[in-house]
Amino acid sequence: MPVERATDAVREQSTGACPRPRVRLLAREEKYLGPFRAASIERIKRQLPGIEIVNVPGTHMDFVFISREQVVTAMRRFLTESVPQS
Repeated sequence: MPVERATDAVREQSTGACPRPRVRLLAREEKYLGPFRAASIERIKRQLPGIEIVNVPGTHMDFVFISREQVVTAMRRFLTESVPQS
């Protein structure tokens, strides 16, 4: 999931009868968390050349379940590429 679409995930996962908390959550995401996430990704890319950033749908609590295949594929790719070839 690209950084720009982070609010889409929050929007999809936010449900409830009262729209005010949802609006506040989305505003906070756009104002603070989105820019922080983007800056963090850029810092990691500068500090670790060749790193692969994988964006998957879901939250910190459920992305492993929602995006299982993408997570497993990325982990396998990392592990097989990290093994020294003899």
